[in-house]
Amino acid sequence: ASPTQDQLYVLTASSPAGCGSSADSVWVRVFKGIFLPTAFTPNGDGINDRWNTSSLALLSNFTLRIYNRYGTPVFESRNPTIIWDGRYKGRLQPTGNYVYIIQSSDRPVLKGSVLLLR
Repeated sequence: ASPTQDQLYVLTASSPAGCGSSADSVWVRVFKGIFLPTAFTPNGDGINDRWNTSSLALLSNFTLRIYNRYGTPVFESRNPTIIWDGRYKGRLQPTGNYVYIIQSSDRPVLKGSVLLLR
């Protein structure tokens, strides 16, 4: 199935011998794009302490790089479960905008910024 929008599919099976029937359904959700939060607050309160990039799991062979305002790379990952916590070499990074670049084998390059707030 290749729906263009979210779609409910229902499968019904019945026996030609009269043994009854059964039905089941499944929702197919259409991927509409990568969602990346525009800010996070790694202040230790347990809420938004990491930049949640879990939607990157939908990409093949991606590389995420994050740069500070001086162009220094402060984070790199090829694994969607490794999430930036606002540190570089173990040190807390200051409040500010950080630029990200995501390269993938199956999508155009994604670029943007994320605001780190303490």
